[in-house]
Amino acid sequence: MPQGKNIGTKEFFEYPTKDDIMKNMEGRIKWPLLALYRAGEKGLTPAQLQKTMFLLQKAFPRAEELNYSFYPYNYGPFDAGVYRDVELLTARGLSEIRKKNGHDWN
Repeated sequence: MPQGKNIGTKEFFEYPTKDDIMKNMEGRIKWPLLALYRAGEKGLTPAQLQKTMFLLQKAFPRAEELNYSFYPYNYGPFDAGVYRDVELLTARGLSEIRKKNGHDWN
């Protein structure tokens, strides 16, 4: 979320950097937040997010907080924990789950 800063009489918003995200988030939920941050306004589909988290876990095997338990599913690797983490980010106001053509996370 943008942080407001007061400069003189004007307020402007500054988005966090990826370093801010990594320092201030606990556990593994910082990883999906970082992935969503890098995706920008377009966001990621649920399948894209699952695959991204799977690849991040493979790329950073020593990142202890990346402890998803993926298994093969219809569209690739899947762990319901990825969805729970994004729902937690959404509850904190750090991400948004958008429905597209009536599709939902379920």
